[in-house]
Amino acid sequence: MKKTLLTVLLFLFTLTGSAQFYAGGRLGWWRDGETHHKRFTIQPEVGYEWNECISFGALFGYYKDRSQFVKENPLPSDANTITRSFELSPYVRYKVIKAGSVNLFIDGTVGFATSKTSSDASRNSFRIGLRPGVSVALGKDFYAVAHAGFVGYADSDVGLYRNGIGFDISGNELTFGMFYRF
Repeated sequence: MKKTLLTVLLFLFTLTGSAQFYAGGRLGWWRDGETHHKRFTIQPEVGYEWNECISFGALFGYYKDRSQFVKENPLPSDANTITRSFELSPYVRYKVIKAGSVNLFIDGTVGFATSKTSSDASRNSFRIGLRPGVSVALGKDFYAVAHAGFVGYADSDVGLYRNGIGFDISGNELTFGMFYRF
């Protein structure tokens, strides 16, 4: 029994000898003056660097939207319609190019979300695809990460993701985050 346990521990140590964990995320708030749409976003993220090229991680998102335009046919009494959404997006990250403190990577991701509007039933959203990005080391253990775009398929009833299939390299899919590696 002791030999088996020692063998398993040695095997895991060998596989994870260069691995490191990281944690961080994104925070956002936006208000559209014309439509009076407000959105608060918090997206914590955790990950595990398997080796120099491959990482595994997950993004956990919470979104709170307030708008009279959340529904397709809003009524005047819908001025304070609130939609709360929760998202889970696991991913596999592959570093394509490493140049000094800059890494270019591609995340293969699957996103699941559920949303509840104050006046409607819960709705679900799904997407699968690739997200290109860049990370820049700001110090020994801190780095900034940005994603710019999405290529894949999405199905969303509440607009959390954009419906359809294709690619979107625009400001709609631009995100920035800060991470700490330990």
